[in-house]
Amino acid sequence: MLRYIYYICLVGAVCQTLWYLPELPSVISSSFNSDGNATGWTSKTTYLALYGLILAVSHSIFIFLPDMFKNDNGIFYFVPNGSSWQAKGKKAETSRYIIQSFTLFGIATLIYLAAYIHIIFAANKLEEPAITGAGTFPFTIGYIVFAIIWFFAFFNRFGSGRLSEANE
Repeated sequence: MLRYIYYICLVGAVCQTLWYLPELPSVISSSFNSDGNATGWTSKTTYLALYGLILAVSHSIFIFLPDMFKNDNGIFYFVPNGSSWQAKGKKAETSRYIIQSFTLFGIATLIYLAAYIHIIFAANKLEEPAITGAGTFPFTIGYIVFAIIWFFAFFNRFGSGRLSEANE
């Protein structure tokens, strides 16, 4: 189910870009200072290519990398207590947990990127590009907090040997 949500978010990010594409000027502001004023500029093509690259790398990390846990015994050595997690009876459960965890992180990343890009695209629709209000700060703080919680929860499960408890 999480994979479907992930792909919906990925398609949403692509649709968001296609929606804004005709409205963006050929040169857009790509960075802003703490007051929300534009400080750096790049071509629309370069910005969109970079965003596409970020989406592709994210997809590789959050979808392809976890799938390696299903297919390769050696990859389990990269998690704490890896040899015990590939033991008979635990490998399928471990793979499922890793795939679900990475997919959830991927969903959070896509939502963060879409929110961030929305703010940047909306700012560039203005005559004088500027970010108003809180800007990207709340989304960035929320994403960082999520990432820290996810990181500790993920590695705590493997370090403590409580993988079965996590899936119950």
